[in-house]
Amino acid sequence: ANAQLRVVLLGSFAVLRGVELATPSPGNPATLVKLLALRGVLTSEQAIDALWPDADLATGRSRLRNLLNRLRGQSGELIVRNGEALELARGVTTDVAQFESRVSAAFDAGAAERAGLARLALGAYAGDLLPGDAYEDWAAGPRERLRRRYLSLVDVVAEDSFSRGDVDEGMRLLDLGIEREPLEERRYLVATRALMADGRRTAAREMVQRAAHALQELGIGLCDELAEIGRSLDVGGAQ
Repeated sequence: ANAQLRVVLLGSFAVLRGVELATPSPGNPATLVKLLALRGVLTSEQAIDALWPDADLATGRSRLRNLLNRLRGQSGELIVRNGEALELARGVTTDVAQFESRVSAAFDAGAAERAGLARLALGAYAGDLLPGDAYEDWAAGPRERLRRRYLSLVDVVAEDSFSRGDVDEGMRLLDLGIEREPLEERRYLVATRALMADGRRTAAREMVQRAAHALQELGIGLCDELAEIGRSLDVGGAQ
C-alpha cells in the first residue's frame, strides 16, 4: 500500500515498504525518486532534461516510460503520472518532510514548549541530505538548507541544556554543531563561556585552541572575547 511507502533521504537513500527495502536501482531510477521527493512535482520534460540532457524529446519520452515501468516493478506504486506531471503517489512519506514539519512545530511553539519540540525534531535528522550525491548541484541547495535548520535546533536545545545546568549535554550538542560547521565561531564562544562558568578551565582552554586552529584556515583571528579568554588561559596564538 502507498501508505506504507517511505522515502529516506537523510543520512542515506532508501525506499521502505513497511520494514522491507524497496529501493530502486542506482542511477536514473533512484535519481528520479530523489528529485521528486525534494521538488514535489516534475513535468515529463523536466525529468527528461534532468536524466538525459542530450536526448531528443521522443527518445527521452521512450526512456522515461521504460524507467517508470522499471520503478513500478522495483518499488511498487511509488510515482504517479498525472498528464505531463510526475509526483510521488498519495500517501508516500519522506523523512525530509517529517523533519521539516517538526522544525516548524518547534519554532512556531511558545518558549515553554520550544526546546522539547526541538529535541523531537533533532531525532528526525539522521544525517545530511543524500551524502552519496555530494557533488550533485540539485542536492546542494536543499542539503545546506536542511543542515542550517538542524543547526538552529542544536542551538536551541544546547541553550536549554545550559539553562538547566546540564553542561555535559549542552557541550555534546555544541560539539555536533561544531563538527558540521567548524568555521562558525559563535558556538566555540558559547561553549567556552559555559565551561568557564562551570570551572572547567582546562576544557575551556582546549575549546579556545580548537577555535583558533579552525579559524587559521580562514586567515582570521579570534573575536575579542574569545581572544581575551584565551589570553587569560595562556592559550598560544590567541590574538
